[in-house]
Amino acid sequence: MQDSFEEKNDDPIDLYEMVIWLWSQRNFLTIFFSIAAIISIAIALALPNHYISTTTLMPKDTQLNASLTGGGGGGFDFGGLSSLVGLGSTTDADPNVTLAKELIVSQGFLVDFIKKYDYLPELMQARSWESGSIVFSSEGYDIELDKMEYIPSDTDIYKAFLLRFTIESDRQTSYSKLGFEHVSPVFAKEVLTNLVNEVNDNVKNREVNRAKKSIIYLDNLIEETSMRDLNLLLNKLKEKNLKTLMLAEIDDNFILDIVDPPSLPTEKSKPYRALIVVFGSFFGFLVGLFILGIYRLLRYEIIFSFFPFRLKKNKLQT
Repeated sequence: MQDSFEEKNDDPIDLYEMVIWLWSQRNFLTIFFSIAAIISIAIALALPNHYISTTTLMPKDTQLNASLTGGGGGGFDFGGLSSLVGLGSTTDADPNVTLAKELIVSQGFLVDFIKKYDYLPELMQARSWESGSIVFSSEGYDIELDKMEYIPSDTDIYKAFLLRFTIESDRQTSYSKLGFEHVSPVFAKEVLTNLVNEVNDNVKNREVNRAKKSIIYLDNLIEETSMRDLNLLLNKLKEKNLKTLMLAEIDDNFILDIVDPPSLPTEKSKPYRALIVVFGSFFGFLVGLFILGIYRLLRYEIIFSFFPFRLKKNKLQT
C-alpha cells in the first residue's frame, strides 16, 4: 500500500495531459475571464481622467559678495573677517535656496497656501472634469453654498496635497521639476503658478525684512564708530543689504526662476485603462484556474458547457 502511494507521488507531471485538461475546462475559464473583463472595463470607464501640470525651476543665488579690499596702497584686507560675516567667497549653497525647497514640502506653508487661495473644495471633493468645470462629490460638499460641509484637519489637507504633488531635483544642474495632478487641467496649472509665486514672495519678504533691520543696525554702528577701517567694513555690509533690497524690488522671481512655466495639460496622466482591463481579465483567469485546481486536488472535476447549459462536478476515479 505504501509502495503504491509513493509510486503515485513520484509520477512526473504530464504536460500534455495538463494541456488537454485545461482545454476541456475552457468554457469554465472563459466565464471567469469574461466576467473579470467586463468588470475591469466598467471600472476603467468609471474612473475620471487626471491631468498633471509641470514646471521647471532654476534656483538663484541671492548671496551677493562684496569685496572688502580697501584698494590702493593703503588698503586693508578684510578677507578673514569677511568670511566670518558672510561676505567672502564660499562654496556652500545659498541658504535661501534651501529654505525655498523646504517650504515647498513643509506642512505649515502648504496648509496656509491652500487655505489662502480657498483650494479645499477642489483638493478634497473634486470628482471629475466635465464641460470645462469641476464636478464635486455630493458627500461633504454643499453645492448651493459652494463650500465644504466639514473642515478637514491640517494633516489631512497636507496628505491630500502631497498625494497629487511631485518634485524632482537634478543634482548636476540643481534644476527642480514640480508637478501637480488633478482632475482639472486648469486647476493643476493654477496651483503650480500660485505655489511658485508664494514661495518666491515668502523668501523675498524674509530676506527684505532681514536686510532692512540690518541696514538700520549698521547705520547706528557707523554713526558711533570713528575708526576708518571699521567704517569701511560696516559700509560694505550695508552695501550688500542694499543690493538685496534692489534685487527684491526689480525681480519677482526672487529665489526660484521659472525656466519652463506651468503647462496646461491636454493629455491625461491616468488612469491606464488598457492595463486595468488586461490585468483585471488576467486576474479573473487566475481565479478560475485556482478554483479548478482546488477541485482537482479534492479529486473532483467540473463539467461546464454553454449549449446545452450545464454545470456539475464529478468525482474522479482513483
